Amino acid sequence: MRLQTEVCLNILLVACLGQTTLAQCPHASQESGLVAPATSPADQRELEDHTVLLTLTLSKRGAVRDATVIKGPTTLREAAIEAARKHNYKHQMNVWPFLGQIDVEVIFPQDNHSSPEIRQVLPAGIPSCIYVTSVRITPDVMQSRLLKRVEPVFPTELQPVEGTVILRVRVDKDGNVFKAEKISGPDILAAPVIDAVKGWKYEPTLINGSPMEVETTVELKLPK
Repeated sequence: MRLQTEVCLNILLVACLGQTTLAQCPHASQESGLVAPATSPADQRELEDHTVLLTLTLSKRGAVRDATVIKGPTTLREAAIEAARKHNYKHQMNVWPFLGQIDVEVIFPQDNHSSPEIRQVLPAGIPSCIYVTSVRITPDVMQSRLLKRVEPVFPTELQPVEGTVILRVRVDKDGNVFKAEKISGPDILAAPVIDAVKGWKYEPTLINGSPMEVETTVELKLPK
């Protein structure tokens, strides 16, 4: 009962702080913190025999500073840590929420010939009974991923107007802005800025190879 209460409180806290789309997972393992795939018990046991779950503590540059084994076969733990240390996780640090650590599972192939697969489970500290369909990314990071920028066009009578417009922006899985709404700024400037930003294009945001919708903010100071 206490565990259920803590999980519910964590879900509520995440939803309120992040305004991120969250949903309960239909199948989850409380022991391992992994979302259980729809496989037979025999297949699941075989997968667990080849999987090591790690918590990685990252440096500011995304390198692995420390690795702690949560669960996995003893014979594979050292190899799993070595494999995880070879990767950089900078992109995983750019999404909300990030608490300095991430959980990953290192899956070793059954044929022992291929390289192990490394997948992020969930940001460390986030309950495993939720999955994220969108993430919030800081404006400076999104600016570095901007592929196409459309400048706002103002009627001649608006040219002398000065001000700063801040928008809340939603980016779809392909990197296109599909929603933009004013947070602050002169109303007379907001409409042209919104029309322009809806034409912007970003690099798609991938987590574990899957595209994610993004929420961010855009700030434009006018005139430049």
